[in-house]
Amino acid sequence: MNPDFADYHLFTAADMPQIETVLIETEDPLGPFGAKGVGEMGGTPTAAAIANAIYDAVGVRLTTLPMTPERVIQALDRANERGKGSKSKRVKAGSDEQEDILDRTLKKRLPTGN
Repeated sequence: MNPDFADYHLFTAADMPQIETVLIETEDPLGPFGAKGVGEMGGTPTAAAIANAIYDAVGVRLTTLPMTPERVIQALDRANERGKGSKSKRVKAGSDEQEDILDRTLKKRLPTGN
């Protein structure tokens, strides 16, 4: 859980592999002047990927946006009440122990560098 992006490594263009772009020109009768969208699909899987990362890290599944730290804590509280807390060890949500587990998990999974 990063409260901000001060220590979070954001990927840049230098981190991208070489991509060959191939344009196929066709007209879309539903688009303005026959135009089609190009970049919208890149954002489609983002929320699902974040939800899966949260599940892998703390063992609870979030299904609503935005996935804030507060919602993660609430989901952990609900899971602990049902007896389905974190995958490896049940800890009280919001406790120092839980914060330590989150910190260790994120440090293992987040890219390091700049």
